[in-house]
Amino acid sequence: MTQTDGLDTDALIIGAGPTGLTLGIALLLQGRRVLVIDKHLSGLSYSRAILINGETLQALQPLGVCERLRASGQAVDGLQIHLNGDLRCTLRGAAPSALSPILLPQLHTEQILLERYLQLGGNLQRGYCYAEPEGSCTGTAGWVELQAIDRSQPPLRVHYQWLFGCDGAHSAVRSALGLAWRGRNQAEPAYAIDADLQQWSADTNASLHISALGIALALRIGAHSVRIAGTTQAQCLAVLQGLPVQAITWESAFNIQFRTAVGYGVARTWLAGDAAHVHSPIGGRGMNMGMCDALALAAAVAQQDLQAYVKQRKPVAAHWVGLNSRVSWVTMGQGPVSRMLRWLLRCGLRLLLLCGGQRLLQGLFLRVVRGAPPS
Repeated sequence: MTQTDGLDTDALIIGAGPTGLTLGIALLLQGRRVLVIDKHLSGLSYSRAILINGETLQALQPLGVCERLRASGQAVDGLQIHLNGDLRCTLRGAAPSALSPILLPQLHTEQILLERYLQLGGNLQRGYCYAEPEGSCTGTAGWVELQAIDRSQPPLRVHYQWLFGCDGAHSAVRSALGLAWRGRNQAEPAYAIDADLQQWSADTNASLHISALGIALALRIGAHSVRIAGTTQAQCLAVLQGLPVQAITWESAFNIQFRTAVGYGVARTWLAGDAAHVHSPIGGRGMNMGMCDALALAAAVAQQDLQAYVKQRKPVAAHWVGLNSRVSWVTMGQGPVSRMLRWLLRCGLRLLLLCGGQRLLQGLFLRVVRGAPPS
């Protein structure tokens, strides 16, 4: 291919993660030509997100992927609560329904979305990146030259009507639009471990562990696999020691940001997902928000009203990033106020359970798994 060669597409999507693929499928179902490009030569080898909430599944229904997602995932059938290493109560989930959340590693979610995208005739080009200079994008339709990761290969020239940045927290599209990235960094890193177990012996697919070491969730992500995500490495390792571990398959300490873009785009260039907002994994809504962004963005394109997308999704992101930041400060902060609040949380939960508060916790749990708004 020479530099004079080029592809012509209606929509050019930067990023082949769940947000970009969801947007691609929705646009293909509108009858548009779609090209997704990604800098990675293959999909990621690990899963960031592991939860799809029920309302997101319901929103994805028109895309024709929900049955496979539900069949591949583990239902959130309940929650065990452990205090200082002791099991204190078991909360039960509702009967499975269309609104039931599922635990499914992002790798599998992406694969299901990718297969549907290709089945509908979508074009995927890996090994190319969008690298326009900062502040250079006017937002209008036109030509763009995508650089090959392998610099021995020529660039790929693409003519597009719409350009969508679904390229994550370090979004090159956001940078090219010159949009400020406002917020803060969390001083303390979070920690996660994936492990294969000899067997899954817990009564539920999720358990919450709270102690002076920190807070951690153990979530079933396969027949005999677990993801432990916590506020400290010490708490994650303490949970791991109580499980019949066969092998640790992945572990990571990672830094957290709480940021939102000052704008979501202009004219025919727009952002979605982590390119527009990022926060901690507490609450498990990052991937869900990205996919719901994508669906709203596709609907706005169909209606030729992109301000409707901004009005719908930007307040959702601002609210959740702010709330998530405050919750993370309480659960992860190492200052005296954060430590005191966590001590009060442990004491309050212990007292509630001693006073027969399991019914209240059961109701709160069902409300959370049934009624979280799509985001």
